[in-house]
Amino acid sequence: MFKFSRTKEVEERYSRFRSNVTNVYQHLMESLFQNDEEIVFKENDFPYKFDCKIIHYIVWINPNNNKKIKKNEFNKYLSKKLLELDVSFTDYILFKNNPINKSVETIDHYHVLIKNEE
Repeated sequence: MFKFSRTKEVEERYSRFRSNVTNVYQHLMESLFQNDEEIVFKENDFPYKFDCKIIHYIVWINPNNNKKIKKNEFNKYLSKKLLELDVSFTDYILFKNNPINKSVETIDHYHVLIKNEE
């Protein structure tokens, strides 16, 4: 199975982050879902190592949300967020990590990769 990696610089930042945060789940819950959002879309602070034109976003799903988000709701949300970006792109890739690549297992999240066409 393929394992994603980060650049050395990003990996070092990520390691510092992990060593400075005692509870990653709590930190993410407090920083991502400050207003009880169901879904949060943001650029990945610690992106995987891809071609330099690839922009790596994450879609986080609030685990405290009592209702299951339906696929069409998710797609509508993602489409809206992608249209709001100030990036020229023609397509994107959406995926959920395999367990071997998950560094955050406690909050459901999806990766969105966009190739900047500019």
